Amino acid sequence: MNKIGIFYICTGNYSLFWNDFYNTFKKNFCRNSELYFFVFSDKEMDFSNQENVHFRTIQNQPWPLITLLRFHTFLSAEEDVKDMNYLFFFNSNMVCDSVISEDEILPSEDEKYVFVQHPGYCYTRKQFIPYDRNPKCTAYIPYNKGGTYVIGAVEGGEKDAFLDMCKKLKNNIEFDLKQNVIARWHDESQIN
Repeated sequence: MNKIGIFYICTGNYSLFWNDFYNTFKKNFCRNSELYFFVFSDKEMDFSNQENVHFRTIQNQPWPLITLLRFHTFLSAEEDVKDMNYLFFFNSNMVCDSVISEDEILPSEDEKYVFVQHPGYCYTRKQFIPYDRNPKCTAYIPYNKGGTYVIGAVEGGEKDAFLDMCKKLKNNIEFDLKQNVIARWHDESQIN
């Protein structure tokens, strides 16, 4: 049976979304797998009657650092997720209100990652997609380049590949910050 780790960041008032998130994912997401939730918050939270929840206290940070530095947050739990087969992140205000099977979302044998095409840019020509166009940024994509633009609200993949991606993006972000550069759409620009 697959073990799927789900990262959940909920600082500030976002902790209010936790119970709906947990209950709907537990009920509908990859029901033939074991789900483990890795929750990061600056608030005390009640996890009674909730299984496989691992909590870490983090500091809330000003926008956009809390989202930009999400890869740093995920990597802080690297030892905790060593037994997982897959890792995912979903925005904290999401719910899983219909059944999503393993076949629908887990990467196939020739894939390592899972991303979702941004619904706002499905039919947008490349020059109008909001890639980071700053050549000084590690997330830079020149005009008329790029592929499918993905949303930062959903990302996942095989554990080792996902953690490798997090390490690369963490390094890119740290390099940018030393240059006083922040990618246009923060973590989403880095993923793209």
